[in-house]
Amino acid sequence: MGRFRFAGLCLAVVLASLAVPQRTAATPAVELESYVIFNTRCADCHEGECSGRLSFFHLPEDAADEHVRRFAGQVPVARVRELQFLLTWMKKNCAFYPLPLVIPADGRWDMKALASLSLDSGRAYFVPIGELAPGRWRVTVGAETAADFTVEVVGSDFEPMLAKRLSLPGGGRVGLRFDVQKRQSYYLRLEACGGMRLAEVTLEPVQ
Repeated sequence: MGRFRFAGLCLAVVLASLAVPQRTAATPAVELESYVIFNTRCADCHEGECSGRLSFFHLPEDAADEHVRRFAGQVPVARVRELQFLLTWMKKNCAFYPLPLVIPADGRWDMKALASLSLDSGRAYFVPIGELAPGRWRVTVGAETAADFTVEVVGSDFEPMLAKRLSLPGGGRVGLRFDVQKRQSYYLRLEACGGMRLAEVTLEPVQ
């Protein structure tokens, strides 16, 4: 009888191993550039699709890679793998992947800090603005160059708090108010028609 139980256990282990996607890999070291690409070029198409169903594992590797490059550009294989990891992580955890970025204590991101949070083309920015308490907040965006762009404030639960289309001249600034109902992390996402260069982003509570 023990022999049959052992055989049944072995069969269960084999079946379980076959059910695990064969392309599952160790957590990669995610570069900041991949983080920005994913959250400006990929995430908005998949936000709210939280499920245990892992993306790309049902596709041949070449087809999955081609899908990523269709939106992210002709990035190297290492970048493709990081973007695939970020999508899988987001769908499994229903949240943006956390990176150890230090949020400025004074709520102000200068040009140098913002440059690291933009695409090389300057057409999009993704700025973590930190965990916010319920209440009214104001985010101010300053442009170094003239730009037409959309600006969003989105929570870690993917709910948008603010979405506007704006046009700023070089050196222009605009303040936007939004209400926070739930304490959680929030993010600022900007996408422009052409390249733009932000001078600063500031965040402050409205009294």
